[in-house]
Amino acid sequence: MQIQTHSTPSISEGMVISHLRMLAPYTEKLQKALEDNDYTLPEALLRTPFDTEVLETICKNTERFSEKTKTVLLVGIGGSYMGTCALYDALRGHMEHFQGTPAPKLVAFATVDPHVLNSITELLAKCSSAEEIVLIVISKSGTTTESLANANILFSQFAERFGNESANRQTIVISDANSPLTKRAVEQGMLTFPIPARVGGRYSIFTAVGLVPLRILGFDIHAFLKGAQEAFTASTNTKKASGAAVLASFLFEAYLQGARVHELFMWNPELETLGKWYSQLLAESIGKERDDGTAVGFTPTVALGSTDLHSIGQLIFGGRNDRYTTFVSAPTAWESGHRFSSDSPFVLPVFEGKEDGKVTRAMYEGVRNAYATHDLPFVSIELASVSERELGAFMALQMTTILFLAQLFDVNAFDQPSVEKYKNEVRRLLTS
Repeated sequence: MQIQTHSTPSISEGMVISHLRMLAPYTEKLQKALEDNDYTLPEALLRTPFDTEVLETICKNTERFSEKTKTVLLVGIGGSYMGTCALYDALRGHMEHFQGTPAPKLVAFATVDPHVLNSITELLAKCSSAEEIVLIVISKSGTTTESLANANILFSQFAERFGNESANRQTIVISDANSPLTKRAVEQGMLTFPIPARVGGRYSIFTAVGLVPLRILGFDIHAFLKGAQEAFTASTNTKKASGAAVLASFLFEAYLQGARVHELFMWNPELETLGKWYSQLLAESIGKERDDGTAVGFTPTVALGSTDLHSIGQLIFGGRNDRYTTFVSAPTAWESGHRFSSDSPFVLPVFEGKEDGKVTRAMYEGVRNAYATHDLPFVSIELASVSERELGAFMALQMTTILFLAQLFDVNAFDQPSVEKYKNEVRRLLTS
């Protein structure tokens, strides 16, 4: 994975040096968090991909699902499910309609969608045995309204089709060890996995939250964790500024210069959900009030190159200069080997003799050149491949970047107090 920053007249490398110096003491704290085996610090989320005991337990207890599973029903919301969806869409889901792969399919449930819930009845009717389905319910608190509503209906349908005993055997609950959901699941004889108490949902992809469904879906979680280990180790290097610290410093300086939108411009369509995963990470971690009452934060957006240039290109180059852009790409995935035919009725002179990857590369470089010409601030992150290892490294890099960014903004990266405002209203309406 390569990171390339771009300076502008308003955001120069010299301006971010002071931010990097401010982050030096926190880097030392993060380095200590890597060794926090008891998860006493919230920063101990950096420890999660190194936790071999958790990995061994997951591999051992999910082995029985590996052969017959055809569909994984994943219930969660926010960080409890988006990381898994990002990996699935990047590595398999984006092309599943074109591939007759026997690999398990993922169906994710976040909001309560009656159309999707109704379709599960048809799915279950087509299954010859309960072992073809695994229901995974994730809620750190064990009381998440949307997740429990979905789980309630799905489990009832499962039990109606195959009986309570089979439904219990094929259901996995991932929650806080002492949550009411975990207690009920244990009473029912369901398989349960705990989430470390100090690790928040949006930082939990390297815990059972991500590893259990990814393992059952057939992905290489060892490579995924390896990438995360490498990124977390590099990000806590106290001898030189890490990529995460540099990214956070540039982003913070852009904010000081007036940027209020942070756009992830994904140049591989299979990475779109990965962009959405980052959006919730940034929004929940940084969008807050400081102790002095000042509200801070970026509005995160996700764009696809080159598709969205035809919808927001005018805004980018002709509208307000209030955004900071991170281009994310995996150039090796652009090459398919297809060469443009001069005999086709759908031909342009610029196509002659070129392969399809050349067009995407030209668009990517052309957009970055236009950004530079118009003094629009951006950074580029290029993945070596779309693989478990690179995706693990990218997600770990972004988590650490957010931790550094929270330090610069002087906000708590681990809470989300304002989310309770809508949750309280929902509970009030449901109990009235």
